[in-house]
Amino acid sequence: MIAKVILKFIRISPRKARQVSNLLTGKRVDQALSMLFNLHKKAARYMEDALNSAYSNAKVKLQNKDLDPAQLYITKAIVDKGPTLHRFRAATMGRAMPFKHRTSHIKIELDMVPQAKNAVSVETKKAGERRKLPRLRLKDKGKTAQLKVKAGQAKKTAKKKG
Repeated sequence: MIAKVILKFIRISPRKARQVSNLLTGKRVDQALSMLFNLHKKAARYMEDALNSAYSNAKVKLQNKDLDPAQLYITKAIVDKGPTLHRFRAATMGRAMPFKHRTSHIKIELDMVPQAKNAVSVETKKAGERRKLPRLRLKDKGKTAQLKVKAGQAKKTAKKKG
């Protein structure tokens, strides 16, 4: 863990905030910031603030002002339940209806991207090489059918069981 940030007592329900935090875990910081910028949810604004703060903390901790956000990724994005504010709304016939304002605690941790995640492996196929397709066996009411698949065409042969 390079840097972490905790936002406490955020006035949004944890269930709504978790919808956004589940998208962030494992993403690079630059990818996460662009996702949050285009996401139209209230929780995205809070997550964006927390992520910018964590990124700034990482810059200070590593003493690197030119730290690229692509070098960091989000190891944890956790939303915990905070205290609930109980309120009452006036109802008909002099009654009061209770409702709850839920709050959240948002925790984000950043770490450096391992070298294995940066490397992209590309498999090259030899010219003219075809992929072998598996043989399928189907059972249908006492009959066994073999399905042979060759380059886009299918042949079906049916055999009766003795």
